Amino acid sequence: MAEFKSPLLMGVLALTLVGCQTVSSQRTAERTNDQSLQVIESDPILVQRASKKVEPVWDEAPLKSVLLELENDPKKADLWEMTRANMRMDHHLDNATVQQHINWYAEHDKYLNRMTGRASRYYYYVLHEVIKRGLPSELALIPAVESSYDPFAKSPAKAAGAWQFMPATGDYFGLKRTWWYDGRRDVVASTHAALDYLEYLHGYFDGDWLLAMAAYNAGEGTVGRAVKRNKKANKPTDFWNLKLPRETRHYVPKILAISEVFRRPENYGLALAPLADKPYFDIVDTGGQIDLSRAAELSNIDIEEIYKLNPGFTQWATDPEGPHTLLVPVENAQMFKQQLASLDASDRVSWARYEVKPGDSLSLIAKRYNTTTARI
Repeated sequence: MAEFKSPLLMGVLALTLVGCQTVSSQRTAERTNDQSLQVIESDPILVQRASKKVEPVWDEAPLKSVLLELENDPKKADLWEMTRANMRMDHHLDNATVQQHINWYAEHDKYLNRMTGRASRYYYYVLHEVIKRGLPSELALIPAVESSYDPFAKSPAKAAGAWQFMPATGDYFGLKRTWWYDGRRDVVASTHAALDYLEYLHGYFDGDWLLAMAAYNAGEGTVGRAVKRNKKANKPTDFWNLKLPRETRHYVPKILAISEVFRRPENYGLALAPLADKPYFDIVDTGGQIDLSRAAELSNIDIEEIYKLNPGFTQWATDPEGPHTLLVPVENAQMFKQQLASLDASDRVSWARYEVKPGDSLSLIAKRYNTTTARI
């Protein structure tokens, strides 16, 4: 649980919000639905043992064209190299807890494989937003620890999305929540909110990124009180000397550990296939509400791809009150824009209410309403 105190209250009133609650990478790995994994033998794998070839296992494979471009032109910019070039934190390799988590990641290449496969849809956007703000690239790996880069992730404490915002913290940072839409699951909106929050915490803790990340997990109040206790007792006030919740004491080392593994994978018996510095998706203005299955048809992609790129929309259509944007793979975006421009307003959303009766089946209902089982 994390709490957020608004700087606008000038110390007179305290506004306490519940913030992000992370799930450990180990627990996330355990709860991953392995039945959903696809084995794509023709694709290079993102993470493999440097000393031996392992079977390529993907949860969400990146665009093949991205990896093939790099294969044909290895001089192209690589997102992993860009990540390394913009790392600015001390990874504290002399710390036993950091080493413990480095060892865990190094031993679980299949977990890293699934996580990086999922991240490949979103990582270009997240990393570029981090770098655009002049922030250390280690922050782009926070969702790897928070949710295993799964925008559909939800914790028992009701944190949601890749950045695991709690409802109140999401509300404070402008993440809209309605029956139709949850901004905490929207990759674009939640990334902006998370970086806003982290920048605020960085300033609040006098430029200490470890304290800022600890506060992202446990709340600025929890970390701030720990700092005050140590000051009063004439003890050091750095992260490693504070008395913090057990989860937080492991949370920051996990971020440092996975950053180190991605910085020098060869030191830990791993290899990262390059991921091209090329956007996966384009942000398309839809101009109003649209049925997600209709959007998939217009852009000539599978409905599952629309869901994975737009997890913020929790129903069968976009929110009638907005946001009126959809993420579409770059290679399909132009087609979607052209088809959308010629679409009649009455064809944007179509639905009917039907009460299922004994003996009904999806195929019978689809036939009755002149639609398909997929659209139902």
